[in-house]
Amino acid sequence: DAQVELSVLIGEDGRVTELDVRRGDAPFAEAARLAVAGWKFAPAMRDNVPVKSRVLLKVSFVAPAPEPEPAAPAASTAVPDAATERAKPQAAAQPAEPVAPPPVEITVEGERAEDLAAIHIPKGDIRLIPGAFADPFRVVEILPGVAPVLSGLPYFFVRGAPPGDVGYFIDGIRVPLLFHVGAGPSVIAPALVDSVELVPSAYPARFGRFAGGVMAGETTAPSTVGRAEAQARVFDAGAMIEQPFAGGRGLALVAGRSRYTQALLALVAPEYEHGYWDYQARVAYNLTPRDRISAFSFGAFDHLGNSELDRTLFDVQFHRLDLRWDHRSEATRSRLALTLGADKRLNADEGDPAPSGISKTKQIGLRFELSQRLSREAELRVGSDGNVEHYEPELEQLPRGDVTYAARNDANLGVWSELSLKPRRGFEIVPGFRLDASRSRGQGYVFPEPRLSTRMRVMPKLAWLSGFGFAHQLRTYRVYGPGGRPSVLKLVVQRAYQATQGFEVAFPWTMYRGVRVV
Repeated sequence: DAQVELSVLIGEDGRVTELDVRRGDAPFAEAARLAVAGWKFAPAMRDNVPVKSRVLLKVSFVAPAPEPEPAAPAASTAVPDAATERAKPQAAAQPAEPVAPPPVEITVEGERAEDLAAIHIPKGDIRLIPGAFADPFRVVEILPGVAPVLSGLPYFFVRGAPPGDVGYFIDGIRVPLLFHVGAGPSVIAPALVDSVELVPSAYPARFGRFAGGVMAGETTAPSTVGRAEAQARVFDAGAMIEQPFAGGRGLALVAGRSRYTQALLALVAPEYEHGYWDYQARVAYNLTPRDRISAFSFGAFDHLGNSELDRTLFDVQFHRLDLRWDHRSEATRSRLALTLGADKRLNADEGDPAPSGISKTKQIGLRFELSQRLSREAELRVGSDGNVEHYEPELEQLPRGDVTYAARNDANLGVWSELSLKPRRGFEIVPGFRLDASRSRGQGYVFPEPRLSTRMRVMPKLAWLSGFGFAHQLRTYRVYGPGGRPSVLKLVVQRAYQATQGFEVAFPWTMYRGVRVV
């Protein structure tokens, strides 16, 4: 007899996409692996949509029982007594006890929020939060401690940090905004957003170069089954479609949104022009069950103008192309990505014919992330990110007058690491460190940034969270809003000392409540 333990990753179509032998000896391990590779399962479902799932299977090999030998005829000629005769039918009437099948151990694994100081909102919850209109990035607008600069503008104060100090990220890629101006939706199709995260302070080591909070979104993994979604509202419409090819090894996705707000705006403010659009396209191919290459392109455009004054008040446009290689195994996750981008930003005041600010940039960046599970109690996460940005001549209206900056090239390079330790149940500590080296406007900078986060369960349903960290920001980041002016803080290098304290309380009926002081 022998027993083999297998870890099986089941795709949305129910087929086995990844298979690892955790325990077992030859030749049984190979026989079990070949057999299970051809199995097909009913896929796991989440909100009536098939999703990937991982199960732990135990395959048992049992030697066949030997054939029973025919019984020899009884040699005794003794006549049984009456008691024995009465017992025979009673014994024969008792059925044999059924043999219970061996138990099957199933472990369901899911991605959890790794950032202790973050407010993590998964996709399943985004569409249930009142006030967000089922729009992923609109969720951050209604979170406690978040206030927009002006109603309808996609820039925020986060726990007192000014909008120019808040970083916006999609899959780790910095972008100038997360949703459109006015009543506009997210710049990414809702069906493509997997989770949204707000880190008001003491953020993890993988984020840097911002002195305020961080708003980050993660896109969904490529699906192995075709899917489509469309939305039509009074002022815009959008759609997304994803389709596998090459027998499910390749996946292609296209999505986009466009507005038709001008007809509505003409009824209330005919002198204003307003428009936006966005697009997303992704092609992915599975080289092996553990390796995937993909190209993800996305961009957005926002415009607000006054036709009577013949003046553009707000104009932001960005484009990104991200080329990735992802590797995933039982204990390792890694990503290597090359990003190309272009941004154009302009803002102006209605009372001033000259623009308040103009900026055009092109960029190329490279980033690497690795997560390695060392044991059940420890996980190491390391990475690096760097970019070179080319700035065309810039114009800014400052209190002392208009300033024009010559064309230049800025460069940034950051390395980071953090170690998640769970020495005992209910306690987690995550020390981290980030080191950034930057060159901007002809000057060089080096920023060491230690970070520390902890989570400790003080009662069965009460946990205490804390975080500390340093952060730095160069003076090159600027928020462009209608009539906006840069604050004095944007003219110098900023250094921030961040701290957060909070509690998490688990309520019945799957309710979850947190209180945090930053």
